[in-house]
Amino acid sequence: MDEKGFVEIHNIRLAYQRWPGSQPPIMLMHEALGSVSIWRNFPVELARVTGLEVIAWSRQGYGDSDGLLGQRLPDYIEQEAKLVPQVMDALGVTQAHLFGHSDGASMAIIAAALFPERVLSIVLEAPHVNVEQQAIAGIVKAKKAFETTDFRLKLQRHHKDVDQVFWSWYDTWVSPVFQDWNIEQFLADIHAPTLVIQGVEDEYFSMNQVDLIVAAVPNARYVALAHCGHSPHRDQQDDVLNAVVDFVA
Repeated sequence: MDEKGFVEIHNIRLAYQRWPGSQPPIMLMHEALGSVSIWRNFPVELARVTGLEVIAWSRQGYGDSDGLLGQRLPDYIEQEAKLVPQVMDALGVTQAHLFGHSDGASMAIIAAALFPERVLSIVLEAPHVNVEQQAIAGIVKAKKAFETTDFRLKLQRHHKDVDQVFWSWYDTWVSPVFQDWNIEQFLADIHAPTLVIQGVEDEYFSMNQVDLIVAAVPNARYVALAHCGHSPHRDQQDDVLNAVVDFVA
């Protein structure tokens, strides 16, 4: 039976969900528009095939967690990564495998570099370590979809405040100050086993991100999935599950 609830970090309530299995757990870190619920059936399947407990949480401003109190800062990815040990402590987790998607993958990179004693391995799905113009073009396209299609309605099912979620993401990424964002300096400090999973047809980030990570991280390997976009765990779920099973084994 899975468990749902809230943990409190610095007086901020964060929603979480746990799927039972062996220890140490796999902790899921969601994308820029993500939440616990947006993982859909992936966590239960991940727990089933690996036999490990799976834990997901919604960061501040996402899902059922407490909302943001102000404008999202340009260094939000670094700041959220630094909270990972505190989330682990609140959930009673000493060490974990981190599985991050998109922004969550970037956060997993930083967490693995800063807190090696807490992170056993990292799975990076559609990661980014810098800003590509392809990403900005994809975000502008997403803005049009948010304003003119049912995209907003679909996203609203996963968040208490969907407009805050979307516009804080859009405003941050298209702002001039964010164009120089870069976390490549953390890569050399990662010593945990690393698996990168990238969709060849990712609409936001290219294989250049994978090349940068694999070149800099000694224990990194990658899987490139054809006919796959920015969310491999949805587009090619079986392939992702198989890759993770082989990796954690």
